Amino acid sequence: MFGRLISLAFEASLASAAFAGASQASGLKFNEKTIENDQLRAAMSAYFGIGEWVVSFGASQMKAYPDYFVRK
Repeated sequence: MFGRLISLAFEASLASAAFAGASQASGLKFNEKTIENDQLRAAMSAYFGIGEWVVSFGASQMKAYPDYFVRK
């Protein structure tokens, strides 16, 4: 049961990172003001924040090793 919970959390963070990557690539952002429920809005903000952190962390790690990752 604990392993399933870890798996779901990992998959949710991957989906959030995919949304964040698409958001950065397109320049579009999810309008959180359309959610009327304050608790749900806060949860969605935290969810998308995790994805943005994952993408930023991955980009910083790629910049730290320029021998392996080069710009086009």
